[in-house]
Amino acid sequence: MLVEEYDSKERWHCKQFFSSHFYKFRIDKKVWKLLENETLLDLYLNKGIEDPSFFDINDNPILETISHEDYAFVFLENKEVQMFIKKGFEIVEHKWGVD
Repeated sequence: MLVEEYDSKERWHCKQFFSSHFYKFRIDKKVWKLLENETLLDLYLNKGIEDPSFFDINDNPILETISHEDYAFVFLENKEVQMFIKKGFEIVEHKWGVD
């Protein structure tokens, strides 16, 4: 279900040179099915899904991506970080310059 559509130069917590067009969806069965069946997320040349991001009900980021760079930013609690480290994942901490 489409919740919001807008243009902005704000992306990945900083100003960009060019404006991007954003669609904000509430995850429902139809949107989930689309995401499950999408094989390539870096389809900006083919007007497909590029850089999907997920937010909680309060609009806080949970996962943000830069799909053409193979980057994913996951916002984790400390206990979640420790769990991933124990499972062998390399965690690189980055602070976004937010006060």
